[in-house]
Amino acid sequence: MNSNAIVLAADSAMTMTRWEGGKEVKRYHNGANKIFQLSEYEPVGLMIYNDANVQGVPWELLVKEYRKHIGSTSFQNIKLYAEDFFRFVQSFSVFTVDYKEKNFINSCSSIGKIFFRYIFIQNDAVKFAESQDQKNLELDKIIRNEISVLDSAEIPAGFIDQDIDEAIAKYGDSVANNIRDYASGDELALNFIGLDFDLLAQFSIKSLYKKRTFMDSTGIVVAGYGEDDFFSEFYRVYLVRKYT
Repeated sequence: MNSNAIVLAADSAMTMTRWEGGKEVKRYHNGANKIFQLSEYEPVGLMIYNDANVQGVPWELLVKEYRKHIGSTSFQNIKLYAEDFFRFVQSFSVFTVDYKEKNFINSCSSIGKIFFRYIFIQNDAVKFAESQDQKNLELDKIIRNEISVLDSAEIPAGFIDQDIDEAIAKYGDSVANNIRDYASGDELALNFIGLDFDLLAQFSIKSLYKKRTFMDSTGIVVAGYGEDDFFSEFYRVYLVRKYT
């Protein structure tokens, strides 16, 4: 960035993560596009970093739709371009209430599935319990302890405790059923007799809100020249996936 221009550069590497059989599987490939024109008529670009998607929708598709939407419209400065782009994303037709609710339930369910595998494979107190009753006691203790830790953790900006309580009341059953269905098809199925899936669902939902590792992070940089910009400018936004 200097008095004449601004240059955007990014690598083309992309990492995709999914869970197979309760195990994290990563795939790497090159050729990803991370830099785009935000306008076809004005010198304004957009660069993405971290997750290439926002709630499961590729930024690339959103940028392309926005270019068609904005047409030849221009703004006085780069910040206004970024703000208008986010208004467009927030109102985009894909992000219906049903879509966001399904995305939320699936994300919480994934956390529960990960933890399910953890407590049966990694936790010695559960692995080497002498009886099913003892195993059930250990499971209950572990989950309640984790919930206690989450309850004492600071709630992220933009949320209040009521948001989490309402999410548990509204989606807890769906999350519990998803984890239960997953567990019943697992080779460890005989070990979860007595596991409180409702409690595990509560832990999963609270984890999504309070553990940043379970919230997908992504960001964009909008850069270039607005109508009133004499020198190049940039506007950076970092997002942690938020469910509303």
